[in-house]
Amino acid sequence: MLCCAWLSTLRDLAERLGITERAVQSIVAQLVESGYLEKERVGRRNQYRLVEGMPMRHPVEAGRSVDDLIRLLRPSGQTPPGRAV
Repeated sequence: MLCCAWLSTLRDLAERLGITERAVQSIVAQLVESGYLEKERVGRRNQYRLVEGMPMRHPVEAGRSVDDLIRLLRPSGQTPPGRAV
């Protein structure tokens, strides 16, 4: 989902990832429920933001945060587009 953080809708995200919109809705709902994303109502739409400092969930990544992964995947010198999903 990092590659698609700038997309405006979950439908756009689903299309970009090649999965159904319902699958994206389910994944986003799980991330909100787990505390990895925050959901804010803006007008008639929801806006999602990544919660900084959240730990990776798998034991292999113990001691690492989601922020570490994003820094690794983001091209050097590129700033995140507001971290909105």
